[in-house]
Amino acid sequence: MEKSDVTDKIASVKSNLAGLSEERLRQLEHEFQTEFTYNSVAMEKGKVTFEEVKRFLEGEEVDLKFKKIANNHLEALSYVNENVRNNIPLSEEIIKDIHQIVMKDIMDGGWYRNVDISVKGSLHTPPNHLKVYDRMKKFIFDLSQHSGNPIEKAAFVHLQLSKIYPFLDGNGRTARLCLNYQLLSEGYLPVIVPVSRKNEYFEALEEFKLTKNPTPFEQFVASLENNQIQNLMNL
Repeated sequence: MEKSDVTDKIASVKSNLAGLSEERLRQLEHEFQTEFTYNSVAMEKGKVTFEEVKRFLEGEEVDLKFKKIANNHLEALSYVNENVRNNIPLSEEIIKDIHQIVMKDIMDGGWYRNVDISVKGSLHTPPNHLKVYDRMKKFIFDLSQHSGNPIEKAAFVHLQLSKIYPFLDGNGRTARLCLNYQLLSEGYLPVIVPVSRKNEYFEALEEFKLTKNPTPFEQFVASLENNQIQNLMNL
């Protein structure tokens, strides 16, 4: 979709949402939180079920470890929304804060890794830990100079975090939250990366890591945005 076409459709969606009751809007927000939390957590922690997330969000007792992961994810999503409302652009400190929230009471989050690592299932090796600081600073500078459309910029955010892999754990959850941070900052709708498209998702990330070709992932993000638009237009 062209940017102007997307912008028009999003404006129409937001106009429709403005006409809904507060109760219906809260219901839609709850549904998004449930779907987003389930899919993002299950992408890395495969044993999580949708019913567990649903029960947790409805106040029922669930496994303590999962409760921490899900609660942190919801808190991080709230932090993203608050910062976007305050027009605060994505920065290194924001990314570290998001990671710290994601990993709260699990590990000491918000710090770049101090060891070299490999990523299971990937042919790409993340940069030496001594290079992470410079890579992250360059990434944020390049983002500030990025001339692409909102989809390309949001994809750029996720791709760079996935390639640099700045943290010991929680990189995927942090990257997906930052993807939505950038989309929301540009006036776009937040998206959900569904577990059902996990292979397509990781293949697009791997393509960029190995060949520096962002197109497959940009197209993937565009399809997710289109899905959100269509879902809300169908209300």
